[in-house]
Amino acid sequence: MTLAALVGGTAGGCGIGDDPTKPPPRPDIELIDQPAPPLAETTEYTEGRPTRLLASLPLHEGRGLYLGEWPSLPVSQTTMCYFAFESDYPEPDVADPENTFCDDLARPVHLWERGEHARWPDVTFGTIDVSIDEVRLTFEGACGTQTYEARGPLLRSYPRRRVFMLDQSDSCLWKMAEALRDGTVVATYEKPAAPRD
Repeated sequence: MTLAALVGGTAGGCGIGDDPTKPPPRPDIELIDQPAPPLAETTEYTEGRPTRLLASLPLHEGRGLYLGEWPSLPVSQTTMCYFAFESDYPEPDVADPENTFCDDLARPVHLWERGEHARWPDVTFGTIDVSIDEVRLTFEGACGTQTYEARGPLLRSYPRRRVFMLDQSDSCLWKMAEALRDGTVVATYEKPAAPRD
């Protein structure tokens, strides 16, 4: 089985913080439940459907990473879609409809890394099947590995998936991910080279 991670662009190596060889700390993902800021028209599939913010992750300098969904979307057996964006924290004021993501439900973990890509901060986010206990990331350079508990909130539209979010500011970008269940690796994914902008 393959651990999925679709990557939209990364900046190689570790960050420029006080200790550039230190993996990102375990995230403090916050459960939220409120309407998203106004979204422009997206696709015919999601246009006009009510949106809800589901989770947030504080970033640096009064910014935050947000993940939201369309709770009324029809449930699919193969994919589930949501949106993610970076905005003011704790009260977001912008939600970019260009940032819609669809994860393959056949994969136990589906991650998107946005390391310095298209004005994104260095973050990773995605969804994890509820059968997965932890995600272990192997980082580039001397950054080593770090294991993150799968504790994010469940998606309303697909409660078999939970949110994963990671702030990689001034830290490291990852190159391999492993899905763990009861301490055993059940899927592995090596991230391909990032596309050029």
